[in-house]
Amino acid sequence: MRWICGIVLLLAGCAGPVNPGGAGATVPSAPDCVAQIDGALSVEELALAPGIAATYVRNANGTPTSFDPDPVLDDDGIRVWDLSEGPDDVRATLALQEASGWPATVAPSAQYTIPAALEYPDLLTLLDVVDGAGARELRAVGLATRSQEPLEAQVRLVYDEPVTLLRAPITVGDSWGGQARFRDARLAGIPNAGVEDWTFEVVDQADAILPGGARVRDVLAIRVSTTRTLAVAAGLPSNQQTRYMLQLFAPCVGELARAVGPDPDLTLVDELRRLEP
Repeated sequence: MRWICGIVLLLAGCAGPVNPGGAGATVPSAPDCVAQIDGALSVEELALAPGIAATYVRNANGTPTSFDPDPVLDDDGIRVWDLSEGPDDVRATLALQEASGWPATVAPSAQYTIPAALEYPDLLTLLDVVDGAGARELRAVGLATRSQEPLEAQVRLVYDEPVTLLRAPITVGDSWGGQARFRDARLAGIPNAGVEDWTFEVVDQADAILPGGARVRDVLAIRVSTTRTLAVAAGLPSNQQTRYMLQLFAPCVGELARAVGPDPDLTLVDELRRLEP
């Protein structure tokens, strides 16, 4: 049984300009969304556009790669995450879709689905969006394979309480988290149950340079830790595993990159995913 990470990648797609103040190639951005470049992610900047695709690259499974989680100073003294170079063994084009078919029967409250991993496009994160007074939350309600067959590969998991993966408004210093349980689940075809403990913290803000040289301003770094405890640990060294992740998000664009690994320093990571304009 593989570790299954329910973290969504946010796609606010449509080929559009780099957010204001940027330079270089275009990146996917939400139609009619204008980034304010104010160090925060607003409700208006947390935009979703189902059906519009974006391409990401990452290192091959089983091939850890180095990563610097801290921005560096460029020639002009501006702090920046330089994502222009890195492994591209796996390339996948993904899109947020409206929930339908078997996944929609697994979690009827799900509004959207998106592949949970570049290399496993048939494993979907099930999502909903909650809008309140001046606030918006993007939440994971569960996981499901695209089809219920074959049974030995089936994933079916619904949280008792949705996990807030991203919220707005947020800025550096904000944090949230919680615990989610799942029962009567099936992971890699095996009946299972368990609990996940999540923490999210907005830890930094800087520019980012993408493959091809596109520069995006006002990028927020969100540090995530997830501890999953399973009733059945078939194929895993322990029934409890903790994973750490740093996600880089830009207003109106969404996820630019993520680094995922077993150690909190995230200097050697199992996955380094980068948006390819």
